[in-house]
Amino acid sequence: MATVVLIRGLMRDKRHWNEFAKLLQKRLPNGHQVISLDILGNGDSVDSRGPLTIDEYAEELLFRLRQLTCDDCYIVGLSMGGMIALQMASLQAKSVDMANEVQIKGVAVLNASAANLSPWYQRFQLGAVFNAFRHRVKDPKVSVLEAMIIASTSVTQGRNLHLVLKWTQYRTLGHTHFSNVLRQLWACRQFNCPAKIATSITVMSGLKDKLVSPNCSQKLARYYRSKLVEFDCAGHDLSLDCPEKLCQMLIERFFLNS
Repeated sequence: MATVVLIRGLMRDKRHWNEFAKLLQKRLPNGHQVISLDILGNGDSVDSRGPLTIDEYAEELLFRLRQLTCDDCYIVGLSMGGMIALQMASLQAKSVDMANEVQIKGVAVLNASAANLSPWYQRFQLGAVFNAFRHRVKDPKVSVLEAMIIASTSVTQGRNLHLVLKWTQYRTLGHTHFSNVLRQLWACRQFNCPAKIATSITVMSGLKDKLVSPNCSQKLARYYRSKLVEFDCAGHDLSLDCPEKLCQMLIERFFLNS
């Protein structure tokens, strides 16, 4: 039995996969499972102090996977989660104790970037933040920040009041502390993609991503000489904009081509 591990990134936790995790579980071949893990400082680990390096986030998630006794794993990381997924695969390649190590069979990196491949202004496009503020859902019941996040990361759900209200409720129940947001931003800023990864890598990109330039994904794919899957009508959050197609692509890459 294989486990597909979903990892989100900056300020986000497993609740923000929306219905995607359930959809992927339904689409997987029998016997396989989907789990979502929160990084330090987010979600279930909201009261933990976030590290300042992607390496430390990756080490902690690998430790948790060992505790869960996950054997064969496929890692799906969105944005910062993609950086962490690459680092997890790199740490596995360096491990000397393979008997107790999680076996990462494949990695899918969604709209991620690296400092050694792309300039900062492609990795975080400030114009998207200002546009999101102007075009966000405006309602007294919603969080301005959550409305901006959805407006900047999705091209199909930016005006979805129901979704913004749901994410506003998530924020009310618990959200990433500002100090951890800064620590996550610093870790992302410093991230250089690892050179040695002993597993297959698939890079996925939304061509209408307003937050991170699609050029970043193209450079990642070239660097690793890996498959690049581009989604014509999707933005930064592929799980919001094209959940069905994303499920299909992940199953093809992880299970049908293995």
